[in-house]
Amino acid sequence: MYRVVVASTAHIPHLAENMRPADRREVMASHGHSPMEALRGSLERSATAWTLMIDDAPAAMAGVRPAGGIISPIGRPWLLATPDMERAPRTLLARWSRLYVGTMLRLFPRLENWVHADNRHSIRWLKWCGFTIDDVPERINGDDFFLFWRNAHV
Repeated sequence: MYRVVVASTAHIPHLAENMRPADRREVMASHGHSPMEALRGSLERSATAWTLMIDDAPAAMAGVRPAGGIISPIGRPWLLATPDMERAPRTLLARWSRLYVGTMLRLFPRLENWVHADNRHSIRWLKWCGFTIDDVPERINGDDFFLFWRNAHV
């Protein structure tokens, strides 16, 4: 059974304990955070966030937070997942992604963030969602990251 619910701090322990290795590496390399710290901080600062539940267990959490102050026109989208997310039907992920990226773009006219250069699943998902990925990586704390962005259609 698959469903999307409003993200809750109650989802964090399961997600943190079971986070995909690529996502673990990304949050450690970008901010020096553990999975628990990354999920807590992302959820606390988000304007909105959701959790994908598979068989009543959290499989992924995604959201968007302001890039600066609370009135920033730029939103920082994020998604952290367990390997279980890969079990979800592609049609479900497609509907979920389109719906929630659209919601993010209604809140912020521009979405941008960085993705670890080795995070293949996230890069593939971002491209599928219509994000542009920079060709040249930036070094952040010794690791390569790509800037990604998408603008709302005006």
